[in-house]
Amino acid sequence: MKIRITKSQLRLVIFWSLVILVAPFALETVMLAELAGAEFAIGFLLLYLKQSMLALRDKVARLKRYLGSIAEILANHLAFSERQFLSHAGFSLAAIALGSPIFFTAVIWYPVLVTGTYT
Repeated sequence: MKIRITKSQLRLVIFWSLVILVAPFALETVMLAELAGAEFAIGFLLLYLKQSMLALRDKVARLKRYLGSIAEILANHLAFSERQFLSHAGFSLAAIALGSPIFFTAVIWYPVLVTGTYT
């Protein structure tokens, strides 16, 4: 005997699956599904998620404005003007190159390697 699943049974299985997936995050949805049914709980969950999405969009918009104001402040700063930036970057690279262990290793061992090849 082959089991046939009707559309209403399939819809109910999908709704209960969604309720079970959401249960760890929104426990009130499970209680609402027990009292009012899975369809009502999914409708409540969608309204609940709509408010959460609106709050998330607001936070993202505030973050974009905040980062934009930081970028504007940095763009107007003297250290980020082209002339200052290139000189600072050049001196920083020179300091890193002269202060790095690779430079000291090359200074100490390169003469040894060079003289060792001629002996």
